[in-house]
Amino acid sequence: MWLFVVAPQASATESLLAQVGQERISIEQFREEALTRGIAASQKEALLEEMVRFEALHAAALAEGLDRDPEILQALRQMVVGKYLENQLEPQLRAIEASDAEARAYYEANQQEFAIAAKVRAALIKIEVPRRISEKKRSQIEARAKQARKEALALAQEMTSFGSVAVRYSDDLSSRYRGGEVGWLLTGEKEYIWPEAVTEAIFALDKVGAVSELIATEDGFYLVKLMEKKEGFIRPFAELKDWCRNRAVKEKREALERRFYARVQQRVGVNIHPSLLQKVEVAPAVSAPPLLPGR
Repeated sequence: MWLFVVAPQASATESLLAQVGQERISIEQFREEALTRGIAASQKEALLEEMVRFEALHAAALAEGLDRDPEILQALRQMVVGKYLENQLEPQLRAIEASDAEARAYYEANQQEFAIAAKVRAALIKIEVPRRISEKKRSQIEARAKQARKEALALAQEMTSFGSVAVRYSDDLSSRYRGGEVGWLLTGEKEYIWPEAVTEAIFALDKVGAVSELIATEDGFYLVKLMEKKEGFIRPFAELKDWCRNRAVKEKREALERRFYARVQQRVGVNIHPSLLQKVEVAPAVSAPPLLPGR
């Protein structure tokens, strides 16, 4: 015959470590806090003192009515909303994935994102024409520009730039001593420092080594030469597969968020007055004053 002895349960008083005003700190609460923090046995007194201090401060704050303070209430609202999203929305967002087919569909629908523009490397010679100048003087400068073109056409085929011709004739100091080379230009770009007629002439050249006709503009005469040309292309899907998958996931998450917020608003009931919103005056944002010299 077995005899079972049931140990008496500890009373509420026996499990009470401390009482601070109306708040009680039980052994269970203390153990949970100690486990969360991972404290050593030698730190028990310090932990209990900290818990008692917190409860005392909390009681004092309540006595001052701080639980009704607008800032506290707003912070609590933010925490409640954050916890709701953490429980209801974030698990759904984390579960979203995108298949290879969805990644491919994103790639096909957004080809323009992956287009590498055609580009050309060019050289130029600029021969300046002063604004106030006689027709005779202008004709002399034009004759000089034509001579520059003649010499440029006579350059050896392996000379991809204008070489020494740019040094002798060009007034463009940034490229003069580099054979007139101005680097790469992307098709479709509009923001270049030269007149539009000059960039149009550069892109119109279709053969490496070709030299343009003389280009007359308000600030002078130009010659351009095509040094190198690279055709545009679409980056392949294999190179962008992971990136497209991430973008597809992002789009699915954004769609889920829109549906989630719409359902929440429908459930609680929302009534917006756009006409009143138009009448609301908002003070302009105040920018920070500039720093004083030396600060």
